[in-house]
Amino acid sequence: MGLFSFLKNATRSNRKIYLDASLGNTLIAGSSRSGAEAVIRSYAIDSANKGYGVVIFRDQKTGVSAYPSIASSARLIHEMDCTDNSTTDQIDIFAGLNDQEINALIIRIFDLYNEIERGRKMSYQNYITLLRSLAAKAHKKVRLDNLADFPIEEVESLNMTYCTGMEQMRNDRFLNSIRPEIRELESYFFEFSSNVPGYILSGNKSLEQIFRTKPVVEVSLDFAGKPEESLLIMTALVDAIARFRTGGSTVPGVNVIVDGAPNEALIGSGLQKLIRGGRDFHVMYTVQDLSGLVDQSNEWVEFADSYFFFRQNSNKNKEFCSEFFGTYERQKETVTQSVSNPSFWDRLSGRGSSSKSTGTSVTTEKERVYLPDVFAGLPDNQAIYYSKQTNEHTHLTVY
Repeated sequence: MGLFSFLKNATRSNRKIYLDASLGNTLIAGSSRSGAEAVIRSYAIDSANKGYGVVIFRDQKTGVSAYPSIASSARLIHEMDCTDNSTTDQIDIFAGLNDQEINALIIRIFDLYNEIERGRKMSYQNYITLLRSLAAKAHKKVRLDNLADFPIEEVESLNMTYCTGMEQMRNDRFLNSIRPEIRELESYFFEFSSNVPGYILSGNKSLEQIFRTKPVVEVSLDFAGKPEESLLIMTALVDAIARFRTGGSTVPGVNVIVDGAPNEALIGSGLQKLIRGGRDFHVMYTVQDLSGLVDQSNEWVEFADSYFFFRQNSNKNKEFCSEFFGTYERQKETVTQSVSNPSFWDRLSGRGSSSKSTGTSVTTEKERVYLPDVFAGLPDNQAIYYSKQTNEHTHLTVY
């Protein structure tokens, strides 16, 4: 586990904080790579040691790698890599879905890859439904990477072989009606028979089955060079995590780490549903442009449990971090003195004398905790940590 020493309220303390999986949903904001990697490494190691499944989405150029940082052996990692020249593991993206859900998912994946004209989505989904139904009658399994084996001519042949009477005639009418536009759909079939997403998402094991033998799943993505393919793969896997069943796996839950994804990928992948899900998983995610992300949705801050604020480069992010901490209440003691003078009759009778009384009044003032320049001047190995549970702000030095 990671070890941190910290300064609290600008006063040195001998206490130490051990970073572990109990952080819950964790936001890491800032430009310190070494600091972010230290937090991620400790969080992931502790998650795996406690028996949780770990899924890491990483930018292949900047994101933390599971081996050797987290896992002691590459054999413990199920590695999916979107680069063309690498060997990659796979996942069965259809696992756990019924036929209707699979048909809808195929069209959704195609639409993410290259947007489908809205008026054609339903007819395309109906065609996929018929194709998969006829393939099932022929005892043929349909995957994303083998849809090219089922051109319309093959579908017509299967209809003639396995259907009779009214069913066959009804299928013929539908195939004739969709024939003029079917070549566009088949272009997706051929794309996914040879591209990386088609291969990665066409495996034989579900996420639950993968975790029976490998505790860490690493997904290396190329957000700069292949933004569409990277977003597609990430979205499909986020969906698979969202429907993860602990009853069908050997792990009690899944902790997800996203490192190096741009704001567009964080939002477009649907990662928010894992953050606000509060079920059998938690998410740790790094953010470069925090103010820009929160402009899109406040959920990224609202549903986090722990926050690590490293050095911020842009003025807008510095100001946002300062505003995030807001103000805190500070008690201020004021000593007051009052002098009591005797009345005229008391002085005349000799009984009067002046007296002093001292009192203390306590007022509460509000002042800003941290100014923007704090977030500009932090060293690489230092962060300001905030825990929602304790509502405390802490200076951390990362070892």
